[in-house]
Amino acid sequence: MNVDSEEKLIFPLLNASDTVKYYMTIDKVFDVLHDVHLRVGHGGRDKMYHEVNQRYKNITQKQLMTFLECCEVCELKKSGAKKGIVVKPIIFQHFNSRS
Repeated sequence: MNVDSEEKLIFPLLNASDTVKYYMTIDKVFDVLHDVHLRVGHGGRDKMYHEVNQRYKNITQKQLMTFLECCEVCELKKSGAKKGIVVKPIIFQHFNSRS
């Protein structure tokens, strides 16, 4: 299929109502993942996978996870979530007692 004077390989449509799904070359996968990642607002794997599967056919979850591991904002968000945990010690009257 020709799109903007560029040839693109598409997945065969089963129905006329199906949307066109493109196959991406390996050199354009990063650009596509970056655009989708910013569009979903640094959403996680599931949000990105849903968005990618609507337009592209050959991008895998492994590629998504590799991309997400390289995102500094997502890594900071993931590590900062555990700071709010408060641990209250249990104080016993005698050693090995529950009272």
